[in-house]
Amino acid sequence: MQYREIWLNEIAQLIGVPFVGEDIVINGLNLCNRKTVYSSVVSYITSESFIDTVKNNSAIKTLFLTEELAKRVREDIPRDIALFIVNNPEEEFYKLHEILCVYGLYQYEENPPKVGHNCKIHPSVVLENNVIIGDNVIIGPNSVVRSRAIIENDVRIGCCSVIGSEGFQCIRFINGDTHVATHVGGTHLCVNVSIGDNVTVGNALFEGETIIGKNTKIDNHVYVAHNLVIGENNIITACCLLMGSSVLENNVWLAPNAVVMNKKVIHDGGFVGCMSLVTKDVLQGSIVVGIPAKEWKKRF
Repeated sequence: MQYREIWLNEIAQLIGVPFVGEDIVINGLNLCNRKTVYSSVVSYITSESFIDTVKNNSAIKTLFLTEELAKRVREDIPRDIALFIVNNPEEEFYKLHEILCVYGLYQYEENPPKVGHNCKIHPSVVLENNVIIGDNVIIGPNSVVRSRAIIENDVRIGCCSVIGSEGFQCIRFINGDTHVATHVGGTHLCVNVSIGDNVTVGNALFEGETIIGKNTKIDNHVYVAHNLVIGENNIITACCLLMGSSVLENNVWLAPNAVVMNKKVIHDGGFVGCMSLVTKDVLQGSIVVGIPAKEWKKRF
């Protein structure tokens, strides 16, 4: 096995499950509704509602699925997709991910951290391997920058914050056991981002980066989960919780203690009031408040 390259036949041997279809090279795993930079990925589906998603994602070359769903896939998707037919597709998919973590699909060359010019990094800060830091960066005491984090120029990070913290994707197996998936992606703070004290920014799950865009300011005690994409010029005030795979576009404002549920989009200029719970997308320029958050009025 090489970095980001494994044959389906090798996967079948590792997990002890035969596949139906052509033996091809796989270079990634991902959820079927996620964008991928790779051309040949393994995914899974648990219901017919995901078949159209797979049909529209040409990068998916292999699926874990049940026998019943396999019949529908053969009928509805015109291209060839190799199939691992199993009773519990989600569980077998995540077990494969953990096996590939051990066997080296995601391994990369280890390099010491690179730090740019005129940085002020407190001696207690931990910089792991494969961290890249630009110029004029300030990092306060007891903060940690985890592997595969990129911090661009003029970024400020406070005390006791973690950039690239292991994300939290918890799966319950059929026997009742819970499993937290290993995260192998990165984290990226763009130019002139400000991060307060006790902030956690999770890394991406299977690939890519959790991104915080240019000029975004994040107050103390904020949690940014895996695979978030935060745009430019956003304000995120104290104690906000942002769940996985959500998107904040540009010029968004989150008031203290706001919570954004996973896979939600707050469009340009959206404003979320104090202690509000976002359970659906927020329209451009809308002010939303409450639990669940509902539009109150337009911001501009």
